[in-house]
Amino acid sequence: MSRLSAILVVTTLLFSKAGAQTLVQSFNEPNAGEFEQVVELDTSAYTGGLPSATGQGVTWDFSNTKTRGAALTYSYVAALAVPEASLFASCDFVQKTGIFDGFFNSDTGEERTSLVGAFSNGITLTFTDPAVTMDYPISFGSQSDDLIAGTFILPPFSGVCAGTSKTEADGLGDLLLPGNISLQNVLRVRSVQQVGLLLNGLPAGSLELKTTYYYHSTEKFAVLTVTRTKLQLITGGETLTNICAVNTNVVPAAIAENSDNYIKIVPNPANEFLHIESGINISEVVIRDMTGRIVLRSADKIIPVGGLPQSVYSAEIIAGKKTLRRVKFLKI
Repeated sequence: MSRLSAILVVTTLLFSKAGAQTLVQSFNEPNAGEFEQVVELDTSAYTGGLPSATGQGVTWDFSNTKTRGAALTYSYVAALAVPEASLFASCDFVQKTGIFDGFFNSDTGEERTSLVGAFSNGITLTFTDPAVTMDYPISFGSQSDDLIAGTFILPPFSGVCAGTSKTEADGLGDLLLPGNISLQNVLRVRSVQQVGLLLNGLPAGSLELKTTYYYHSTEKFAVLTVTRTKLQLITGGETLTNICAVNTNVVPAAIAENSDNYIKIVPNPANEFLHIESGINISEVVIRDMTGRIVLRSADKIIPVGGLPQSVYSAEIIAGKKTLRRVKFLKI
């Protein structure tokens, strides 16, 4: 048996034995300073739509997807470290994904996470009546509904917005992923935010964000996420974004390293130098501190970081004009 085959077999056995998860705020809610890495999946083989069964004992077969592009980093940053967070009352942490910035409130008394604002597809939303996105604890059958109200800015226009937020744990079953990975007792949680936009009291458009999460007890963050964002304007303009991404923690290292898109930084923690391991022609590496300030730029794959103070930094790896990956590292 090859080393890769052995890794796949062990991984399948490991995940298949873990139990179902009830989501709780103390474990599953993101904390400032944390990040999750995902790889986008090519779903072109699913011409009839992605698996979407609900109920208990179902199987979601995503095994015909293929990884596409380099790993992406979704980071969670303290509100105090993000200047824009001051625009959103009661914001505790910010989620940054590259195409969506979400500003969240953490209410440990009510055990819920609420969206108080967002930047997405060129539109800024500020919710005076926030959208509850996670009402803990969450197990199969859990459901929460909430009303949303606030304002929007879509240059050069601004107005008011109102809508609904609904979260439901509507599935419990097996999840099949590429690489012969099979996860049992996976909890599917579907979150939908629908907001109508009003300009001078008249309908101006709508924004819809649908996110389906697949959770397993071995991971804090979802092992698979399917996101659909749709911004539609009365004028006829429409922006549609669909992303299906898998958590890299459930992808065996051997699969990632055999990919043409393999990127890795070593050592981590780093002292004098940071090395970028990749077969990709990288044009620039941008180092940022935890506030987002650029502290170093380099066109080489061996980067001298000895002059940086001890702290956590983010390395933004760029090819041409495209950011391939953002990776956090510790400077010691």
